[in-house]
Amino acid sequence: MSGAQANRRIRPIACRSQKSNIGYIARNSDRVMVDYSGRGRTNICVKEHEVEICNIRPIANQIFLDEAGFQLFGFSSRTVAASAGSEFDQTALNARSGDYLADIAALIKAKTRARDVVPLRNGLFLRKQKKKQQEGVRVASTFAHIDFSAQSARDFVLVAMAWEGIQEIDPYSRLVVIQSWHVLTPPPQDYPLVFCDTTTVGKTDLFFIDYVPPPNRLDIRTESHAVAFNAEHQWYYFSDMTPDEIILFKGFDSMAKDCSTAPPHTSFRNIDPSTTVTPRASIEARFLCFFE
Repeated sequence: MSGAQANRRIRPIACRSQKSNIGYIARNSDRVMVDYSGRGRTNICVKEHEVEICNIRPIANQIFLDEAGFQLFGFSSRTVAASAGSEFDQTALNARSGDYLADIAALIKAKTRARDVVPLRNGLFLRKQKKKQQEGVRVASTFAHIDFSAQSARDFVLVAMAWEGIQEIDPYSRLVVIQSWHVLTPPPQDYPLVFCDTTTVGKTDLFFIDYVPPPNRLDIRTESHAVAFNAEHQWYYFSDMTPDEIILFKGFDSMAKDCSTAPPHTSFRNIDPSTTVTPRASIEARFLCFFE
């Protein structure tokens, strides 16, 4: 990752696509709130819009992190074998977090040439798609968003330093937040991760979401970006993800203007009546990457 390159529009040839719904937050103001504190101040309203979603699995080798903002990689982890059982939960993931985060950090370093890669402890979590939502179980995201604003990315530098006991970070010229998505269940997934082509997202499509963490959680109040519906948006996903693959994608890049290299993302309901779809289980993680 030599620098913030100009985004190149994804142009799949003979793309197999399907129509599905993408959730968008209705833009009632320039800021909305998701409040986990128990004070009942959440004021988002999600509205679904039918869009065309293109399967870019056939051209996966033409999609690059620095150009599209996301990329598919082969990946093996010491955690995966222990993760296959139905009893694997957030507690089990936390117990193995050191090895798991180290494996992904090594991959990020190798692929981006970042000088330092620091995990965000509050960014590691397991999602399990259940027919009935269970307390304490995260399910797939329901609306298009970008997880970091410029302010929140820089705030997390200080927070991560405190969490990791780092007194000082050597001077750096570039900060990139890299996020990972790793599925644990066999294909096909019922709610795959889907990305919006960043070149189809206008500046006026983005507005702020304020997040208030729940009590006693290792977290800070932060902000991210919601995405207003725009019929020009182009959506893409990799079909049939397997546990020996991982998607890395940008949440923030200090060398980019605004959020121009961070792809909006969410999940969509993938319906194929000809196959039996296993409810998705996946692990997500977030990393701060510092460059010379």
